[in-house]
Amino acid sequence: MKLISIYKTIPPKGIQLGYLIARIPLINRIRQSGVSLLLLLSLIVLLGTSCTKDEDVPVVISATVNGQESSKLTTTKNSTVTVSFNVNAPAAIEKIEIYSRNLRSAPLKVESFEKYLNQIEGNTFTKSYEITAVNDFSYSIYVIDVNGNYSGAQVDVVLDISEFDNVTLGDAKLDGASKTFFDTRFGLPLNVSYSVAEPAAIDFGFIYMENNASVKASFVSFSDFAKTATYPVIGDQNNITQFKKPAVMVYTDAASLKQAFDGGSVYPSILGIEAGCAVPNIAVNDVIAFKTQRGKYGLIQIKAIDRKGEANKNEQTIGFKLAVQK
Repeated sequence: MKLISIYKTIPPKGIQLGYLIARIPLINRIRQSGVSLLLLLSLIVLLGTSCTKDEDVPVVISATVNGQESSKLTTTKNSTVTVSFNVNAPAAIEKIEIYSRNLRSAPLKVESFEKYLNQIEGNTFTKSYEITAVNDFSYSIYVIDVNGNYSGAQVDVVLDISEFDNVTLGDAKLDGASKTFFDTRFGLPLNVSYSVAEPAAIDFGFIYMENNASVKASFVSFSDFAKTATYPVIGDQNNITQFKKPAVMVYTDAASLKQAFDGGSVYPSILGIEAGCAVPNIAVNDVIAFKTQRGKYGLIQIKAIDRKGEANKNEQTIGFKLAVQK
């Protein structure tokens, strides 16, 4: 391809603006008509800047929790929480959407939804919600104005404890299929494969020894589970969970879970396991305090034990609810 220059000659070194302008026929004719070069340049600048799009001005959203500007609040169960949004848009507001979600559900469950479409006069908007915190939740807001400027904000409110109801663990089966172990972070029953794939997830396990009256249904710290001779694959360098029999069996917040453990008595040793690293001979309605390797305190309440008539080895199960610090 042959490149064709608009210039008949190559501009000299140190090219001057006047030289270039003189080579443009239209501008040259304007010069000959007596229009000043300064005026011409001013018109060029004015035309160039008048076609430039103004930068978008953002929608400003102030999100507050209990009067403090924040995107997250950790609080106690049943406390009253006020979430507020204050919107200031550069132009009239066209649409607003507000969602509330349960953060404990998977996938996230939309608890409520509000939509305002061309219903707001002006460019400001304020909305507040007063909620009793019974679980982890969030409020999200999305705003767009008539010029297409938009923004969003979210506030998360989480409890200082996690509660898991209706947990069931099974006695260790030789095929490894039973959910024998427990992760207190997420309330997950786990099978023995996690002892290899993700041992840091396991805090304690469940065993049932129908022929040992001092053991029967027992919880064992993962650090000492190898001493039960259940799964040879389990080592001894695992998470330590300590157990105590609490004097106080109720809780209201994270601090009360620690108090229950601190005021409790240590369980005796079984199967060569260090005292306090196992809970022997558990019965229905027992309450057990614990402390994990991560330094989180909690309480377990036993809801059911299926002993299978003491006959079916490795088929027994235990049901419980659990509360633990986050």
